[in-house]
Amino acid sequence: MTLKQEQPQQLKNGTFSRRDFFDSDDVTKIYSHFSNLGGLGMKQISGGGRGSFSRARFVFTNPDLLENLDEQEFCTVLCVENSDACVWPNMLDSIGVKIGNVGDVLVFDKENIVYLTVTPDVAKVCTRLLPKELKGAGVTVSVLTEGESIPDGGELQEMEMQRLDKRTQKQ
Repeated sequence: MTLKQEQPQQLKNGTFSRRDFFDSDDVTKIYSHFSNLGGLGMKQISGGGRGSFSRARFVFTNPDLLENLDEQEFCTVLCVENSDACVWPNMLDSIGVKIGNVGDVLVFDKENIVYLTVTPDVAKVCTRLLPKELKGAGVTVSVLTEGESIPDGGELQEMEMQRLDKRTQKQ
């Protein structure tokens, strides 16, 4: 479904969201362009309750409706435990999740935990397919509930596809 097809339904609801997550450079440009427009409310969604983020998506609506927006309608945070995956953009692409549907990916090596911020429509795909795709025993994927947040720290992984050498993967 294209954005033009989505707009009539979203205009009826009074809210319009852009599906993709944007990189920090684009986030800055979008925010500076739309933040001063009168009559347009804008909310930046990054997920996980963290103050700092690299990628975000936007929701545009009537300014009076901003207070009632629930961030979980536009963003879902997943916790992946016992995962040894190292190249998350490639891993997500292998299960059909496009990079535009993924926000920040924070890797906590010591705890062997990864937090993924994704759009709600791909959260179910990730929850079902990641445990099958990831190597290792006991890999679990769960959704962070309201009130839970991503802990401070962790290493932010760049959301760029990497060329992998198939010869090293076979070893």
